[in-house]
Amino acid sequence: MVQGGQSVGRVTSFRYSPTVDSGIGMAWLPQTMGADRTPLLIHTATGDASASVHNQPFYDPDGVKLKT
Repeated sequence: MVQGGQSVGRVTSFRYSPTVDSGIGMAWLPQTMGADRTPLLIHTATGDASASVHNQPFYDPDGVKLKT
């Protein structure tokens, strides 16, 4: 993970999510980079991808997404 040309973290897992119609993942970042919507760049084997920090969990304990 890169911001301002500097390596700032590491992606630990990533998958496509049909629920949000986008890729989602987890990464290690410094606490100072953890503000919601912080923009980042991810270098991959097939090119660069834009990313951003999202602090809201994807967990849906009441199953609201399944019922709508």
